[in-house]
Amino acid sequence: MWSRPRRDRGASIGGCLFGFRYRRCTVELRRLLVLANSIKKGGRCVAGRVLEPGPGPGRALEWFRPVSEVGEGELLMADMRVAGKAKLLPFDVVHVPVSKHAGNAGHPEDWIVTGGLWQYERTADVARVGALLEHPQDLWLEPNCKSDRVTPSFARSLPKLQSLYLIRPDNLRIVLGQELSWDRSKTKWVRRARFGYQGVQYDFGMTDPEFTDQLPVKAPEVGHPFVEFPASFGDRSVLCVSLTPPFNGWHYKVVATVLALP
Repeated sequence: MWSRPRRDRGASIGGCLFGFRYRRCTVELRRLLVLANSIKKGGRCVAGRVLEPGPGPGRALEWFRPVSEVGEGELLMADMRVAGKAKLLPFDVVHVPVSKHAGNAGHPEDWIVTGGLWQYERTADVARVGALLEHPQDLWLEPNCKSDRVTPSFARSLPKLQSLYLIRPDNLRIVLGQELSWDRSKTKWVRRARFGYQGVQYDFGMTDPEFTDQLPVKAPEVGHPFVEFPASFGDRSVLCVSLTPPFNGWHYKVVATVLALP
């Protein structure tokens, strides 16, 4: 039987608003500015920046990714029920209950959700996106590897690994198509983003359903050439890019969200 929760003033860390200490665990409430709600293994991957506690907009602090303890950490609908909001979108501010750090060296931003209800606070001003832009030297660029992947050992060797960035790309182009799976048993959609950043050309998979579902161009059928076209946001495009958990020996790189400068 759980003991009655009591306020533990020493449990607040990072962007945590407050914590309740139980006999068996601590529940922390993180104030999250959502920057991604992307597709992941039949579920979702939500990520964004922790906001300072308080009544105002709050200064953006570290990156934060709430995850489950099943599969690759994907969130099912039961893991991310939001009180006051039917559909979670970028720039929503929500309070997320988490129990502990996931302890994943390749994903230092990951925290385990409790399964409790998320609380919607408000939707932030989209104009804030410019102040959140980051300027890394490159996007996890490992020598002699394709631009869309990196080995776990290389990722762990980076002095200040973060698996999420918000960047402004050059000449963003979208690639759409369909192809057969490796065993030719089913059709797979191909959705990729090609862009330049700091003088390097990248080609990442796309996992942003809000953006890809609204594309004006349909993917050609299997056997037909892929189509490539410029992104509708043009030079105003902003990307939330992410490393996936390891799969077949690689962290793959994806575009989790496509946003636009106002």
